[in-house]
Order: sequence, then structure tokens, then C-alpha cells
Amino acid sequence: MKYLYIIIFFVFSTVGVSAQIDANELYDSTKELATKISSELNINEENQIYLQRALYSTELSKERALKQYSENPEMLESTNLQIQESFNSLLELKFNASQISAIKDLISASAE
Repeated sequence: MKYLYIIIFFVFSTVGVSAQIDANELYDSTKELATKISSELNINEENQIYLQRALYSTELSKERALKQYSENPEMLESTNLQIQESFNSLLELKFNASQISAIKDLISASAE
């Protein structure tokens, strides 16, 4: 019985570490993208942090939606549209229309 608890602990620890590594990689990639966008568009540091958080939360939401709705394409598409609308709303709070357009262009360019 003691060995079963050790095995269960090891499995859950491994899963937790794996999830943390994925989150750290996502954080690093969104931070890098936000830094690149900010330098190209001369965005101040406060707005750069805001942009990075918006990018991170959006990408994290997309990953969760993909895991949750991978077998339901209609629901996945609907959820992704809602996530994109939420991202657009976040951008509208801090940036003007020309900045938003440029941010979206740079995001698209980095995805290619």
C-alpha cells in the first residue's frame, strides 16, 4: 500500500511539473512576442506588460479550449471566436485602432 502512494505521488508530481513547464514556455514565448511588438511599435513598458498578459491569457485559453473541445469542432470554433473577441476587447482598452491593427499584423507574421 505504501508503494502505491509513492507511485501515485510520483505520477501527480510528474504531471504537475509537465504542466508547469508548458505554462513557463507559453509565458516566455508571449513575453518575447510582446517585447518584439512593443519595440517595433514604441509601446511603453506598462502597456507592454498589459499586452503580454493579454497574449498569455488568450493563448492559454486557446490551449484549454483545444484540449476540452478537440472532438467537437463546432464548439471549438465557437469558443475560439469568443476568445478572439475577448482578446480584441482587451486590446481596445489600452490601444488605438492603428496600434491594434499593427499588433494583429505582427502576431500573424510571428505565427507564420
